[in-house]
Amino acid sequence: MDTMPLRKQLPLVDLGVLRELEQQAGDATVAQSFVRDFIQIWNHRFTRLEQAVEVGDMEARMDAILSVKASSSMAGAARLAHLAAGLERLIRNGDIGAAALLPGIRTCGEQTIEEFLSCYVIPST
Repeated sequence: MDTMPLRKQLPLVDLGVLRELEQQAGDATVAQSFVRDFIQIWNHRFTRLEQAVEVGDMEARMDAILSVKASSSMAGAARLAHLAAGLERLIRNGDIGAAALLPGIRTCGEQTIEEFLSCYVIPST
């Protein structure tokens, strides 16, 4: 199944998810802090994923991709969460072609951070 059209339709950042997190927390600063942490941790998360895929450790791969998928979903990073779910499926089904998805995930992560910074996150003082 080709998910390219769906992926292009998904926003990099779904502000509705963030607004819901703000409402649940009762404070916008909680959601903004979560997104700031997401941004600060992104390189570490991606590097961990990349290394786990290269090494071939199934447990480490699942831990790393689930971390990317869950944090992306919670932060409203819809497109990145979608890509992470696709990689998770590949890993669960024997890892065929998993490494080929890493450059797209890296690029999407970087674009997502740019989008967060331009439309949502207020820099820390």
